[in-house]
Amino acid sequence: MPFIRLPAELLLIILEKCRRATLCQLLRVNRHIHDLAIRELYATIPRLPLEVSTRCLTSLCFSDLASQLVKKLTINWEDVYLKDEIPNQGLFKAMVRYGTLPAVLNRRLFRDRFALLRTVLGRTTNLTSLTLIVSGRDSQSDVYAADVLSLASFSLTYFKTTFVVGPHVTAFIEHQQDLKELCLTSESRMLEGVALPEGACPRLERFSWTWGTGDQLELAVRVIKSRPMRHVGAVLSARNAIEGVDMISQAAPQLDSAVFTLRDFMPKNFLPHVSSRLPHLIHLKLSLARLPPKEILDGIGQFLLTPFGLRLKSLCLLVRSLRVNLATEQMDDLRNRNYALLTKG
Repeated sequence: MPFIRLPAELLLIILEKCRRATLCQLLRVNRHIHDLAIRELYATIPRLPLEVSTRCLTSLCFSDLASQLVKKLTINWEDVYLKDEIPNQGLFKAMVRYGTLPAVLNRRLFRDRFALLRTVLGRTTNLTSLTLIVSGRDSQSDVYAADVLSLASFSLTYFKTTFVVGPHVTAFIEHQQDLKELCLTSESRMLEGVALPEGACPRLERFSWTWGTGDQLELAVRVIKSRPMRHVGAVLSARNAIEGVDMISQAAPQLDSAVFTLRDFMPKNFLPHVSSRLPHLIHLKLSLARLPPKEILDGIGQFLLTPFGLRLKSLCLLVRSLRVNLATEQMDDLRNRNYALLTKG
């Protein structure tokens, strides 16, 4: 049977496996294939280069069909400021592409990043997954976040952002009753005196953050507490690693998955302490700033032979400085051990 005569159900399964470049080509086959391929093409908008991302978001502002099809959206503008004017977006080109009247009435979208981002988030009402990354300076402004999210009316299950969690971002998250995963990354942090109410986000199962010292750790633990949490991703320092695990275990002892990023070195008794405080873990990932001493590496091998280690389905050990001295004997030993850990299970 020719491809174009296949039932729509089979075509959709095939289109799900196609690359974006292939989907763009299929749009030109005929009207039937176009209507099916465009659903898959716009369903997920991944991280794109800045100029391509800007053009894509602009097109969503002028297409009701495309904006309603978007389910997963990633916006990464960490290399520009929101107040910077958008270059190379001439009004004449927009008039040719989108029509004279729509382009003139919405000409602000071609130069104002705030207006563009706010309009896109207001039109993508079927969005379920949003990754919103902005520059470090812009991330610190809760007022910027309030402006960007002011028109949003979608219900998310996944939200990742660099915006600081102030009153406006907290209010936005509070209204996401279907949210299952929240990731606060890079410059994002929780402001003092700001916390999610107990009834907010009742389905939240996964929470990750990239700060973990002092009062910030306590604020993060408040998010975990009283929610059906299954996974946490936390950044800990050597000084508060044991205390951090204790606080997390008291708030969510039922965790079955965890990622711990240790800023300095890993305490010698860290893994045994994790196993005693979080006995239900079956997936564990450790990200270390530097290569641990040999006695700690030997301890990891012994830990894998304990009842807790044998029950783990996956244990991943990553060293962020692994690329520096790959020729040393110790690095070779770690790579061999790391391979064993990565392939466990």
